[in-house]
Amino acid sequence: MAFRAVRLWGAVGLFSLLVACGGGGSSGSDGSNTGGSEPTSSIVPEAPPLGDILTADATSLRPLISGATWTYAGIHTLDGSSTRYTNAVTQTAQGGTFTETSSNAFDVGTDSVTLSLSNGSIINSSARALLSDLPQQITYPELRSPVRQNDQVTLMDQQVTDIGEDLDGDGKNDSGEVGVYRIVVGAEDVSMPNGIVEHAVRVDTVFLVRVTLSSTGAVSETLQAGLQSSWYAPGIGIVKQNLTIPVTDSSDEVFEEVLTNFDGITQGFGATPAATALIPSTATMAAGQALQSVNAAVAFSDHAILVGSFTNTQATTYTAISSVDIHGQVTQTNFYTGVPTSGFHALGNQLVAVQASDSSGNGCQLNIFLFDAQGVQAAGDFPKVVDIPPAPGQTLCNRISQLQIASDGSQLWLAMVRSSISTSGWVTDMFIQPFDAHGVPLANETTLQSVNTLATTGFDLRSLSAAGGTARVAYFPDAGTTLRLASVTDAGLQKQADFALNSGSVTGLTLLAKADATGLFWQGLANAGTGQAPTLGVLLDTDLNPVIANGNSSLDAQTLPRCSGCAEFLNGADASWVMESDHFSISSASSVTLSTLASNAGALTSQTVTPILLSLSDVGDAGMNITSLRLVPFANRVLVLAVANQQLFTKLAWLP
Repeated sequence: MAFRAVRLWGAVGLFSLLVACGGGGSSGSDGSNTGGSEPTSSIVPEAPPLGDILTADATSLRPLISGATWTYAGIHTLDGSSTRYTNAVTQTAQGGTFTETSSNAFDVGTDSVTLSLSNGSIINSSARALLSDLPQQITYPELRSPVRQNDQVTLMDQQVTDIGEDLDGDGKNDSGEVGVYRIVVGAEDVSMPNGIVEHAVRVDTVFLVRVTLSSTGAVSETLQAGLQSSWYAPGIGIVKQNLTIPVTDSSDEVFEEVLTNFDGITQGFGATPAATALIPSTATMAAGQALQSVNAAVAFSDHAILVGSFTNTQATTYTAISSVDIHGQVTQTNFYTGVPTSGFHALGNQLVAVQASDSSGNGCQLNIFLFDAQGVQAAGDFPKVVDIPPAPGQTLCNRISQLQIASDGSQLWLAMVRSSISTSGWVTDMFIQPFDAHGVPLANETTLQSVNTLATTGFDLRSLSAAGGTARVAYFPDAGTTLRLASVTDAGLQKQADFALNSGSVTGLTLLAKADATGLFWQGLANAGTGQAPTLGVLLDTDLNPVIANGNSSLDAQTLPRCSGCAEFLNGADASWVMESDHFSISSASSVTLSTLASNAGALTSQTVTPILLSLSDVGDAGMNITSLRLVPFANRVLVLAVANQQLFTKLAWLP
């Protein structure tokens, strides 16, 4: 009989139990055997010479984090057909150990093991219902420090009187030898579903059997009854694992699991599934219903405030201000009337909204709305009405035709185009000024431009950003071919620079200020053939000098890498800017690409961009069209906000 031609169900079942969670089994924490009987000759091959150190600290490859979750997409292939499944792994701390539970590892159902740390090694222990001759408590060093290539541990090497199968058909189960060992194969790159390439360490668990037939005493050759390969990535854990079980000489049963999301509380990978943003039970109305829109999103350190419109069943429309944690869970929603849905900014631990009360020529007033960091409106006389005075030398402010708002965290910067009149005629000017949260000016106005006319066609205020007590403003002074950038502090105008850029060919111009640099981003004209609009960008130093790499100082040459038709630019934490890139029709988008650019790594056009592919296919039900998409950046993650069929969905995407 060709032993390998028949699947060894009992032996394979043993192997499946051994590898169900964590990838291997042993009867001693050092890899020694403590049960059954030793075979007459070892079935496990001799360990090869140790190779290079791949990782000094094994714990970096196997994080132990209470409350952490890993989600894997699995494919189970047998006899030419494949089925998909999901395996969710969670860890819970219990004293000095961690219980790790898998919902469906290798498509065999729930399983749990105990993990602990001992002398730089990750120890894996579990209770198993194995063959009667084998130990029932399995404990082994899953990884040990330093992690070295060819490091091999024998997990099991012993005789069993009953392998669980009657291969010769004599009515008696046959006996045999069972061997299991783990070996560190080496460093390998793993391409992940989101486009990231993880530099991982591969560890193989090999299961061997040698069968003795009860009828004749004939002994088989050593058969490989299973092979599990696990890839461990630093800071993440197992990013991929394969299990191959021979069925016949020419066919295998194969399981493959690839990590789609790791939520390690303060670290992670991939993206969470889309979740409906539901109004919590503490809200005054509409509890359990989905938020309907998001017009503004403001990030604080540990949560975000979302502002949008909400229409109840009585057709009354409110402004809904919701607090959402960094996992996308809505924790609080408050409903207001008479509150705008845009113009919101964080100012310290407060939320401020600014709205021009009238832009039709009936005065110059601003309404300032103040909330705490959770979106609860401040007590007192709000909105605060702020009267904007006329331009210097004028007697009456007629209107505010353009308004840009920015916050540097400690003061609110307002840039405005204002029309004023006196007996000598009209004056239209553009100015910038800092205010506190109550609308009190903190410094004098800084005039950027002024003309003696009512016409404002030559005033094109495009963007305002602030950081570290300095505001940067971008505008076209004559609606022509010159872009002017200005740097302003409480003391007035500090720097000013002009760049050749045609206002008619620029859309979405955005300034993103940091203390040490400023990013300037914009979209050019769409290509006549593809319809895609290139996205351009340049870094500016503190003196507003562009950081150019390719020798061409023209702003029209600063096309960003891997970014065509970027829809949104965001100020991320630390040193990076996050953007949503790649041209797409938002209503039919199945995915978008997130990219990160650094403010301290030289010219933007020469930076190596690591794109992250983010699937949107799970937003809503089939047939739902996405009508808006927003990103909220945190230190190492991005909260994705998608609206489909008047329902808001959230996803959390981790940055590399």
